[in-house]
Amino acid sequence: MERYTKIALVGFSVAISICVLGYIYFKQSENRVSELVIDCESKNILKPTAVEVLRSENRIPSLSQVATIDEYAKWIVENEDKKGSSEFEAVAKTYRLLRNGLLICDPSMLQIQEQTQLTLLQKQIVKVQANGESWSERSLVLAGIIIVVSIFPYTWYFFLRRVRELRDAVIGK
Repeated sequence: MERYTKIALVGFSVAISICVLGYIYFKQSENRVSELVIDCESKNILKPTAVEVLRSENRIPSLSQVATIDEYAKWIVENEDKKGSSEFEAVAKTYRLLRNGLLICDPSMLQIQEQTQLTLLQKQIVKVQANGESWSERSLVLAGIIIVVSIFPYTWYFFLRRVRELRDAVIGK
């Protein structure tokens, strides 16, 4: 086997190894993201909702029969003329508590959130997922570069042999 063929085979072997290592790192980070999401969701289960907090403090506004955050938001938009009243402020405070009451744990949703509004756990989820994805991409790019570089001598000498054959054919050998 010729030297440049060996170089090409070693290049392919190294490229495959890099791809496998990148995939392993990606899977490890994916598992870590899953653990962090489970931890985040468990904090949501343990955390009392804003309505429960307001009920325990006997501060439920007149809109207390409304169960969803969307209905609170709708009420606030429809009653902007009451802004400044105690009822409006109570409903607005309940809306803010509901809105901020539960942690968002879905990594795809966290990536579109502003980083300043995320908790430490949420920032960890975003960071671990981004690192795993970037290493996966980097390993593929590096493997591709190694393949191109290692195959260059093989293709160079292949074309030189073809040129030599063409020269011999023209000369008549």
